[in-house]
Amino acid sequence: MQYVLKYLCLSLAFLLPLTTHADFTGEVFFTKLVTKQEERKIFSEIWTTDIENAKSAHLLYRDEYEIHDYAIQKNGPLLVISAGPLTSDIFLLNRFQLGAGVSNLTKAKFGATAGVDISPNGDVLFSNSIVLFHEIPPIEGLYLIPNEELRKANPNVTLLKQGSIGYIQWSPDGHRFIYRTDKGLFLYNRFTREDSLITKDRLYPAFSPDGKKLAFIYQPILEPGVKIDVISLETLHPQIFPKDHEDHLRLSGLKWPKEKYFVYSVYDKQIKKTQHFVIRIDGGPPVQILKDVEDMFENGIRSFVLGNTTFAVEPMNRLTTLWGKLKQ
Repeated sequence: MQYVLKYLCLSLAFLLPLTTHADFTGEVFFTKLVTKQEERKIFSEIWTTDIENAKSAHLLYRDEYEIHDYAIQKNGPLLVISAGPLTSDIFLLNRFQLGAGVSNLTKAKFGATAGVDISPNGDVLFSNSIVLFHEIPPIEGLYLIPNEELRKANPNVTLLKQGSIGYIQWSPDGHRFIYRTDKGLFLYNRFTREDSLITKDRLYPAFSPDGKKLAFIYQPILEPGVKIDVISLETLHPQIFPKDHEDHLRLSGLKWPKEKYFVYSVYDKQIKKTQHFVIRIDGGPPVQILKDVEDMFENGIRSFVLGNTTFAVEPMNRLTTLWGKLKQ
């Protein structure tokens, strides 16, 4: 596939004191481990909170085994969870009807489930790997459970791609998704079955809110710095942004929840915690988010999933520019 990346450089310069007004509100979901010494058990939990009110944090789901991955239905009630010991399954939970409990969608038929995602329409994607002692080894690959199958006792599951799949993510319209193999990151159209290689070395892909672009974090192995690359999934026309090698940070967990904002995470070696930030694409300093929630837990929050969110992050007294000026 022929394409040209757009380079959006992230120039993380030294910060002088500044005053920032930030209004970042909405839902956040995160996992944590709980050890119960008296029972000699370690539980995996999913918590949720309102960004603007850390004290609202409450337990949403507990599993007696490890939670490998989970996803929230955008503007919907469903939560899908990949969890279990050596063999694992995909579970469905309606977060507005917690009393109904979880439904097991896969029932030990697919070995060890791994990644999972749910589209705004309620279609579920998941990947799996083979467990050696499985009597009838399942096919390793990427599977689809359509929304209309979720309420059935034995949902119809369709194999879409065969092989080892490391990452999956639906597009905002639920028509396409991206997935990763050892050959790179691919874009797959559910209805046309068109399958295209997007990139071989970019990480943490994120769809734009309109689904027309993809952003990636790129950290060259032999070069200092980090940048965010953006590719148009429509025109593929190049718009090149300059590269700046001032102070840079290693980023992870890239998200693109609103057109003008990126959300990302940075591991701070001094405090040994991951911190989370939101930044405007068109300029301004990064604003730390979720600090009050992180302070509630000893190890902070390593990663999180955004639910419904709104953004209004405006620097009131910008004393330094963190993003290079964008030039075409």
